[in-house]
Amino acid sequence: MGTVIGPAGIPIGCDGSNVDGLKHSIKLGLGAYEVEFVRGVRMSPRMAREMRGIKERNNIKVSCHAPYYINCNNAKNYSMTKRHLHDCLRVNQHLRFTHVVFHPGFLMGMKREQALKNVIATIKRIVKEAREKGYNNFTLGPETVGKHSQVGTVEELITICKECPECRPVIDWGHLNAFSHGGLKTRKDFIKPLELIREELGKKYLKGLHCHFSEIEYGDKGEIKHHLLGSKWGPDFRVLAELIKERGYDFSIICETPLIEEDALRMKKVLTA
Repeated sequence: MGTVIGPAGIPIGCDGSNVDGLKHSIKLGLGAYEVEFVRGVRMSPRMAREMRGIKERNNIKVSCHAPYYINCNNAKNYSMTKRHLHDCLRVNQHLRFTHVVFHPGFLMGMKREQALKNVIATIKRIVKEAREKGYNNFTLGPETVGKHSQVGTVEELITICKECPECRPVIDWGHLNAFSHGGLKTRKDFIKPLELIREELGKKYLKGLHCHFSEIEYGDKGEIKHHLLGSKWGPDFRVLAELIKERGYDFSIICETPLIEEDALRMKKVLTA
């Protein structure tokens, strides 16, 4: 199938539901779509089943992004974190997302090592309780983060995936660039996280790797704001596209710029040139 690209949520040029957004994305010739549950999970079983039928008939990859309120390093808010992830997994029972993407959590003033241990323990507990509810056939996607106050470096995601077999790393290239204050410039910079995943987890973790892409403004503490392709902030999608074409990667790339479908189409044009 090769690498596919799609929008983060309902395209701007589409007035309607996620069903309409998925159909619109297919008409545009895009091969991926991410349902944005970032403010809460609101989707009926009927709509989820309808979307599953559409994606299977059209061979389009559909993922979802779990709510922003998740923090696997906050024991006091465990019930809320569990509820949001379980709500995504409930929808997954009907739709079958490729990934349920989520931000692992915040440091909360702790050292990174302790925060990471807490995040892993929370994910394991949430997965155990999800199994007890009968939820199955799901892939959780902890995402690389753009702020220094968050858990989610590439190395931390690898540790999470080693401990939690239900997890697969999600690489947000804009976040990596913002976190490193513009560290993604050359081909080598893009190769490094991919090689680290291959070496530590195995090449199967690169197959179907889920990614986000946007150019992101950053400051001393990391991520500030998403920008359009071609802004001064970077990273440069052309460098990643050349690497994908050269190595034949079959990634799913979700466009998170302010113009989600227009820039997704620009990315597709660069990738297929």
